[in-house]
Amino acid sequence: MRRFRWIIPVALVLVFLFAAAAPFTATGTRLVVAVANMVPGLSVQHSSGALLGDLEIATVRYAADAVEIELTDISANLQRSCLWESRLCFRRLSAGSLRVDVASRDEQPTSGDESADDGYVSIPFGIRAPACFLIHA
Repeated sequence: MRRFRWIIPVALVLVFLFAAAAPFTATGTRLVVAVANMVPGLSVQHSSGALLGDLEIATVRYAADAVEIELTDISANLQRSCLWESRLCFRRLSAGSLRVDVASRDEQPTSGDESADDGYVSIPFGIRAPACFLIHA
């Protein structure tokens, strides 16, 4: 029995490593996209690739109360080194099109408290992209 007591700690480490690495595979990326689609107002359609490789996204759409943002034909290559710093750094990032619709003040839904929603979106991590972000015409 003493000979096998190292099996449980090794198995736990392997399970942890698998869980940490899974999102960076093609199957794991599809799972991450499925979880992202559960966020209210967010819609992502994955085309191909993995998070830490050449990633192709068909569309990303985000709709809030007064704004709707849509990016199509996104191509990206994420750097691993920045993940330890809680940032997303891209070697390459391009999009086919960007559409931003902002509702006028007359079209915005009104709640009793005007100061409750300032319209800003808070992102809990940093993003760094190449100096030249391409949007193809």
